[in-house]
Amino acid sequence: MKRAWPGFTLIELLVVISIIAMLIGMLLPALSNARVAAMSVRNRSNLKQVLVAGELYANEYDGELLYGYAPPTLGGVGFDVEANGLKLSFPVTSRYAWRLSPYFSGIWEVMYDHTALPEVPRVGEDASTAFEKAYAISVTTGFAPNSVFVGGHHSVAFFKGFRPAGWSYERNVGEHVVFKRSEIRNASGLIWFTEVQQVLTGDLVEGNGFYWATPPVANGRKWDVEDGEMVVSNQGIGMGLPKGRYGEVTSSGFLDGHVEGLRAEELLDMRLWYQGAKWADDDFVD
Repeated sequence: MKRAWPGFTLIELLVVISIIAMLIGMLLPALSNARVAAMSVRNRSNLKQVLVAGELYANEYDGELLYGYAPPTLGGVGFDVEANGLKLSFPVTSRYAWRLSPYFSGIWEVMYDHTALPEVPRVGEDASTAFEKAYAISVTTGFAPNSVFVGGHHSVAFFKGFRPAGWSYERNVGEHVVFKRSEIRNASGLIWFTEVQQVLTGDLVEGNGFYWATPPVANGRKWDVEDGEMVVSNQGIGMGLPKGRYGEVTSSGFLDGHVEGLRAEELLDMRLWYQGAKWADDDFVD
């Protein structure tokens, strides 16, 4: 004779289902946090590669740091770059990434880890197509330099990293910008590159990076923090807000080569951005 085993009652099934649902509810946030943490680690690893490439550049140029946002010419000489089999020049090479690309294999995959990789120009394309692609890919990179205070930012009206010199430009030496390794006083405390998100006319552009990292103060207040969130001053200029994508910290790389994640409140301290800053909201003299 076969023994009959009683089945589950409806109440028992509901209890089991409730327990499973509760366990799933507890597990999903942990999995989500683990995923964000993994992406943050990869992001910092990518930024470390950018810092290494910047060091290689400085080694080749006897300690000269990479210009952040370069003028059309410096001392009458332009910034031509041979990359991807193409010869690129102003205004494409004003932005730092193409000038850094010869020292960084796979630069675009790292620079666009945050979003879909734009088309990269290739040999054989007509000049206008290659120019459009080269220009577009240089604008919305996921990492950007602290160009206002390290390397120089070409903007006579705002940031004065370079000054007119006849029909060309020269470095604004002796002011607020660090141009050489030998000028650095605290390499472990001065931001060189950081993770950025694009802001246009005061609004965050979801998914986009930018080509320069905007300090909280740079010839006037550019952004602040309210209730833990970055709030941008609408000054009609595009900027790269140092706002992280993975968790509550922003991947920040320093001139000594180390990378760390900083919260918005920490990034408000101008002593991390400007070597000459004496207090947290210090600005350079215009």
